[in-house]
Amino acid sequence: MLLSGTRRLFGTFAICLCSVWLPAAQPQETQSTTVELGVSVTDRYGRPVIGLAKDDFRVNEGNQPQTIASFSSVELPVSYGLIVDTTGSMRKNLPLVIQAASAIVGSQKQDDRAFVVRLMNGSYQLAMNWTRDRADLSRTIETFTEAKGETALTDALFSSCKYIASDGTSSSRSAHKRAVVIVSDLQDNVSRGKADEAVACLRKARVEVHPLSISEEITDPWTLGPYYKAENTLPRMLARETGGIALFPVLAQRDVISAASGILSSCRFEYRIGYSGSGLGQAGKKTEVKLAGEAAHKKHSVVTRLLEKE
Repeated sequence: MLLSGTRRLFGTFAICLCSVWLPAAQPQETQSTTVELGVSVTDRYGRPVIGLAKDDFRVNEGNQPQTIASFSSVELPVSYGLIVDTTGSMRKNLPLVIQAASAIVGSQKQDDRAFVVRLMNGSYQLAMNWTRDRADLSRTIETFTEAKGETALTDALFSSCKYIASDGTSSSRSAHKRAVVIVSDLQDNVSRGKADEAVACLRKARVEVHPLSISEEITDPWTLGPYYKAENTLPRMLARETGGIALFPVLAQRDVISAASGILSSCRFEYRIGYSGSGLGQAGKKTEVKLAGEAAHKKHSVVTRLLEKE
């Protein structure tokens, strides 16, 4: 159970290559086996790219081209935690934070589920438990009328990860997506936990992190402040390490709401690619999925996850 104040958090547009390390097994297990991947493709605005075909993808394992044996596309229910930042740094932009969080909840489909965590006063609290009820989620978010204190984002993320991992309803990870969506300026100043601990938890539980930045530093789509531009900062690292997408919209209602409204769609839709490989039996094998042909020339982001055998 996620408790208020429990202490113990990290992606991004326009890369056309993503890799996933296949788990190591015993050295003698080198025979070919079926490897199944879930692949998400989004455009520069974080919207899912649909309509791609098998020939639009290339798969390499250990730098060796692989033949795609199966290909399909699916839409999956999403179980996600929504972390809403109502700390002092968000005071000026709190109305936009609430609108963005409400837009995310409003984009839920019938089988999606969510809980809400509120950041405030250097801590966090579970504001709404798991529910599919969008109205209840929206009403909860609308009660966030005050912003104050410092930000314990890493601690809240780690606790949210453990909360999702303990949830039995979404335990079938190949048929259900797990995620944490963060609405914040994405800066942490009081967490006691370490970012790598949170990342380890998220990767083990197969939880994607989708950070949505609301910041005064982002005033046009091509000029990000130094914190948001650097590749090793918290939001980019979170998304990169967990298979999510970091969004940095211009600080304007239209741009922020548009980005927020598309997060669950990009999380929900994915391509399924299967090939016959040996990576599951050899430590250090890396599978890379990239776009080919006309699709390779567009500013799309490709995120890959290894599907577990049920």
